[in-house]
Order: sequence, then structure tokens, then C-alpha cells
Amino acid sequence: MRILALIVVLLAGCGVSNDDRTSTCRHQYSTSIVMVGESGLVLEPSSYMFVTFQQIEQFYLETEACLGIVAPGPVVTFYSFQLQGAPAYAGGWGITPEGFSQVSINTDNPYERRNCEFDEGTLRHEYVHHLLHASGFSPADNLGHLTPLFGLCGL
Repeated sequence: MRILALIVVLLAGCGVSNDDRTSTCRHQYSTSIVMVGESGLVLEPSSYMFVTFQQIEQFYLETEACLGIVAPGPVVTFYSFQLQGAPAYAGGWGITPEGFSQVSINTDNPYERRNCEFDEGTLRHEYVHHLLHASGFSPADNLGHLTPLFGLCGL
């Protein structure tokens, strides 16, 4: 019985600590080239990302599957909204302009410290906007978040 308890204690020490997850989640990525995924998703040259291109595409594929809507992936960009002439709060964390197949993530959001979880949640939310537009949902329901599809799968 003591040997079993010792094994359990030793195995418990093999996990990843929260500090390791936090430091991994705060790692920044960038790309100086255009990247294209299997879904048609395009990542423009971007910096200050907390997710990899592979994750960006995986989140898109998972959002498609969850909503049951399939459409060519959007063009994804990460940039400072403020440096592009908009106030830092314009669009908040991300925007998906109606009528465009583009998702943009604000790299200088003043409201919350960005990390991988932040980027993932923002991408998934903007993917819902993109997919709703691509499938013909009304702009008012889409932009106003008036469809229950925003509540599916934790989106």
C-alpha cells in the first residue's frame, strides 16, 4: 500500500505546472511570408501572435465543424488597429468586416493582456462572423450577435 502511495506522489510530479503553461502561452510568433492552409485560410505576414499558423487553421476547422458551416477560410491578419489610424478600441479585440473574407486581430488591445487563450477566443469568435456571412445569414443578425450560433461550442 505504501508503494502505491509513493508511485501516485511521484507521478503527480510529472505534470506541467501552471507556470509552464503561462510562459508557453505568452510565447510570441511571427511570419514574414504569406501562409495558406488546406481550408483556404490565408495568414498574411504578421507579428505579435500568440498562436501558430497550424493552430490558427485548426481553430477554423473546429469552428466550421461545430457550426456545421463549411466555407473557404478567411484572410487572417494580426496588426495594431491604432497604428492603422483607428482608435485602439475600434473593433475591440478583432474585426471581420461585413462583405469581406478577412479576420483581423488587434495587437494593441488596451483592455486585456493578450496571450494564446485570448488570441484563440478572438479568432474563434471572428470565424463565426466569417462563416455566418459566407453562409448567407443576415448582416444584422451576424453583426449584432443575434444568432444562437455565437453560443455554441463555447464561442
